[in-house]
Amino acid sequence: MERTEVYFVGIIEDINEKDSIGYIVELLSNFGYVHIYKNNRENIIYLSRNNIILVVIDINPRQADIFREIGIEFDILIHNFMGKDDYRKDILMEGFLDCRYYILNSDDENWTMLPLGDFHGIVITYGFNSKATLTISSYNINPSISANLCLQREIISIWNKKIEPFEFTVEADSHNRNNIYPILAASILGFILLDDEFSWDSYKEIRLQGEA
Repeated sequence: MERTEVYFVGIIEDINEKDSIGYIVELLSNFGYVHIYKNNRENIIYLSRNNIILVVIDINPRQADIFREIGIEFDILIHNFMGKDDYRKDILMEGFLDCRYYILNSDDENWTMLPLGDFHGIVITYGFNSKATLTISSYNINPSISANLCLQREIISIWNKKIEPFEFTVEADSHNRNNIYPILAASILGFILLDDEFSWDSYKEIRLQGEA
């Protein structure tokens, strides 16, 4: 029997920004991941594909201590917009330093408050700014989001697959510009999970329902 592998993905974002988990579910469904569980609060979901289970948890920054206390070891952490106080090292970083990947919103003016020198994993940034690993070459939001995304630097997936720089298109049924950020984060997560079974044709153009 093939061994089941379990990976934990944490999303740390402002309590008013709750779109990331939905876009992750929808984007990964393009690559064969099946949604198998969601709790009543809708902040914990399980996705399954072959012998892989992803546990995705949307974390309120003010409740981060709960996950440290119960000993969850995250493989991947996603940071979206947060309040300045939520970036304090004593709230978020102790116990979250051993992730394999950190996916960071580099448009958030406070993100440099994170103690990047203490991170033990790979840092991957996203945003509209030209220095981000995954950025936007062009977009429009009328009547819905259509964005050309550009991967500017090579990424190595969790299974050591090399993803070289390229451009692709994402469309989403939303007219909220801020929803581009969780789309970027979800896309990077998709890259990290790529293996030899995925077709690159699947990443040329992605259509998401999103939220209107």
